[in-house]
Parts: sequence; structure tokens; C-alpha cells
Amino acid sequence: MQVNTTIVVALITAIAAIIAPLINSFMNNRTQLKLKRLDLFYKEKSDIYQNFCKAIIDLDNWIYTEDDDARLNPPSKEFLKIHQLTYLMANTEIRSLLDELNSYYYLGEIKEKEIKTILMDVIQAMNEDLEKFRR
Repeated sequence: MQVNTTIVVALITAIAAIIAPLINSFMNNRTQLKLKRLDLFYKEKSDIYQNFCKAIIDLDNWIYTEDDDARLNPPSKEFLKIHQLTYLMANTEIRSLLDELNSYYYLGEIKEKEIKTILMDVIQAMNEDLEKFRR
């Protein structure tokens, strides 16, 4: 009986010595993959937010244009494309601000002060979103 117990303990130890590194390696690889995906998603989100901030210049040009016919049309296609990408990557708070900003594109009158306030709120919300993502 003593020999059988010794053999069983030795076999369990040997099997554990073989399986433990495999499980550890699998878990480490999975964790590294998740971290890499998070890094890539953060980079993509950050790039889109930066492009949106750069594209605000197009919106300023649209706001301050003297041509009333141009004001009746939405801002440039490039700005709208970046706006859509931002909307896709943004959280709920930023989406609601972008919806509010979007509503001004189709108004007959331009409300510069309101648009500027919303843009500042959007930029601040983007900054907070990225900071939350980094934690």
C-alpha cells in the first residue's frame, strides 16, 4: 500500500509539473493578447479623436462663411466622414453631444456660441473618455 501511494503522488507531481507551465503559458498569452487589443483600440480611438479635433477647422470655415447658400449645405464631406468615425468609436456621452452638434448643421441659422460650447464639451468628454480608458 505504501508503494502505491508513493507512485500515485509521484505521478500526480509529474503530471502537474507538465501541465502547470502549459496552463501558465496559455493564461499569459491570453492576457497579453487582451492588453495588445486594448492598446490598439486606444490608439485607434485616440487617432480618431485627434482627427476630429483637427477637422473642427472645417466646421469653423463653414460657420464663418459669408455665402448663405453654403450655410444651407452641411459642412465638408471630410468633416462629416470624421464625424461619423468619431460617433462610431465614442461613448454615450460624446454621442449625445455629437447628435446635438449635428442638429446645428441643418438649422437655417448658425448659432456660433452654442456650437463653440458644444465643441468644447465634446473635446472635454473625449479627453475624459481617453483618460478612463487608460486606467
